[in-house]
Amino acid sequence: MPLNRRDFMKLAAASIVAAPLPCLSGEALPRALWLQRDKEWGLIDIESSEGYRQACWLLRDTQAGQTASASMRLLQTAAWMQAFFAAYQIHRPFVVHSGFRTNFTNEACGGAKASLHKQDANGCFHAMDIHMDGIPVNYLGNLAALAHQGGVGFYADRPNGFVHIDDGRVRYWRKTQGRKPSR
Repeated sequence: MPLNRRDFMKLAAASIVAAPLPCLSGEALPRALWLQRDKEWGLIDIESSEGYRQACWLLRDTQAGQTASASMRLLQTAAWMQAFFAAYQIHRPFVVHSGFRTNFTNEACGGAKASLHKQDANGCFHAMDIHMDGIPVNYLGNLAALAHQGGVGFYADRPNGFVHIDDGRVRYWRKTQGRKPSR
C-alpha cells in the first residue's frame, strides 16, 4: 500500500521522537538488507561474510562484470531505511540501479569524476542508486536524508526514478534530465 505524503510525514516525525537512528542512540544497527538486481535478489545478513559477499555481488558493475567491496556504513544505512519501512509493514526489496562502477562505466553513464560509486584507495565503493516499488522517490529520498549519513540525490524524472545514497559528506540534490542538479 503506497504511503501518501501526510502519512509519510507523520511516520518520519514519529521516528525522530520515538526511534532515533540506532547509530546515534547506541542501539544495534539493523543487519538485514533485501536487494534485487534484475532477476537476482537476496535477503542478506550484511554482517555475515556470505551476506556481505552477496550484497557486493548484487551491487556489482554489471556493464564491466566486476565486483568490489561495499562500504559497511553504506549497507548499514540502507538496512536502517528498510527496517524503517518494515516497522510500518512495508516489506519490499530495494531495486538496485547502480552500485559499484568502474571508471569506464562511470564515464559512460555520465557519472561525476569524483563519484563515490568508484573504488577509493582502500578498494571500497560508497554509493548506490535504488528505488522501492510503490514508494515515491521523494519519500525514499526524504527517509535517506533523515538518516543523515551522507549524500542523497533525487532522480524522480528518470524512467523508474531512483534515489542515490552515499556515505560521503551530508548533502542533497535533485537532478532533472537536461538540467544541472539543484542543491
